Amino acid sequence: MLTPLTAAAIVQNVTGNYMRAQFTKVMDEIDQNIFDGLDTLHHLLAGFKDRQSEESVQGVDACRRSAGGAGYLSNAGFTEMADVASPFPTFEGDNTVMVLQSSRYIFKLLAWDQQGKKLPFPFQYINRLQELS
Repeated sequence: MLTPLTAAAIVQNVTGNYMRAQFTKVMDEIDQNIFDGLDTLHHLLAGFKDRQSEESVQGVDACRRSAGGAGYLSNAGFTEMADVASPFPTFEGDNTVMVLQSSRYIFKLLAWDQQGKKLPFPFQYINRLQELS
């Protein structure tokens, strides 16, 4: 049960590092009045916020349950972790809002693809959906 959580933590770390680099890059571009990467950054941040906050809450609960009865003791630390993690899915509104914002961007990308526009990284695969299917 803990192996998938370890893998999820590694993926969260890798994507978090990528998003930190993208955020810094976009902020530097904004300082130069270049706003091209803002839509993509918003989409990725909304999607990752939804997934990672949900996985964190579920992960803390899975670890607590894996510890058996000791997981419920306050000195095990899981109650404090749950207190810290549980508000994240609702800090910016329900995670449904984050998923809807992210989905809206995907529909925008699909419309751009239909118009023959080249899509930004990392969404170029959408330009090739006909080849890939």
